[in-house]
Amino acid sequence: MNPLDYFLEMPEIEYDASALRSMIPELQWEQWNRPPKPGTDEVGTQYADYYQTYDVKMREYQCVKDIFAQLKETSELSIRRTKFLHLRHDFKMKIHKDWARPMTVHFPLEDDDAPIVFYNDDHEPVVSHQYRCATAINTSDWHAPAVSISGKDRYAFQITCDLQFQDFVELYRSGKVVQLKTT
Repeated sequence: MNPLDYFLEMPEIEYDASALRSMIPELQWEQWNRPPKPGTDEVGTQYADYYQTYDVKMREYQCVKDIFAQLKETSELSIRRTKFLHLRHDFKMKIHKDWARPMTVHFPLEDDDAPIVFYNDDHEPVVSHQYRCATAINTSDWHAPAVSISGKDRYAFQITCDLQFQDFVELYRSGKVVQLKTT
């Protein structure tokens, strides 16, 4: 088992979690009911405590601009969307694969005691990851966030790219993802 098949920590990406959290009350939130997977009529009702926002105004905030300034957006690395995620403290998500996005970069906005867990095809845990920094996540593999132990709701900022996870890892390793800040 290679953790780089599932997640990639990127501690060199600096972000202001406090400034990102301060945006939360100003954004338009919606309760998310997963749309049907193409070719099926399967609709997700498991997301009653899962909220998200794709508010386009968020790219106007300096703290978001600061994150984007560190990413090398090129023809190889195209950012499709950004969002905030709110998971209620008692939220339990089913093990799933994201069919609409192969990977995302996850920015935890507080100390999070609930790791993301990755599973094999038999839905047995393979590896878990405790978020400590900006982390690229392979959302095309089986995964689910664990339930919060502390009883706190969880918030995160996410950036979705139109790349397969392994292609993103390769670009990252070749220095084509992060533009390090110069002081």
